[in-house]
Amino acid sequence: MNLEALPWKDMTTIALAALGAGLGVMNTWNALSQRRVRLVVRPTYAIDPNGQRPTMLSIAVTNLSSFPLTISEVGYTGRAGAKRGKRAMIFQPHVIDGKPWPRRLESREAVSLYFGVDDVARDPSLLAWAYAGTECGVFAYGSSPALEQLRALAKD
Repeated sequence: MNLEALPWKDMTTIALAALGAGLGVMNTWNALSQRRVRLVVRPTYAIDPNGQRPTMLSIAVTNLSSFPLTISEVGYTGRAGAKRGKRAMIFQPHVIDGKPWPRRLESREAVSLYFGVDDVARDPSLLAWAYAGTECGVFAYGSSPALEQLRALAKD
């Protein structure tokens, strides 16, 4: 097919059809993305206000989904992941804001959960990832330099 022989009307129709097909694919991808569970899990230290060595750890969980989620489980896990491997689950983390645990997070809401170092430092092989699990069984994982330092301290 010779494009130079096509009239402007036909070229405009082809261009608009290609644009419409591209926008349709983008719309479908966006709709599927909106239904996906998205959590950010970030392990950190809880610093003592007196400047002493940290005695608490924290896992911050942020819901980036477009719908509310209930976070029912947090902890640390080995390389195999929370579903397939051993894990160090934190049964009753401290929540500073006083709201109950398990925690329902609205869209774009975050919670920081605090617990003692002794709760997880017994087995360094379980310090590969911090994780958070939802009521529906979806797990999200995260790491940070604080977790790497904790792993180094636990090996000593």
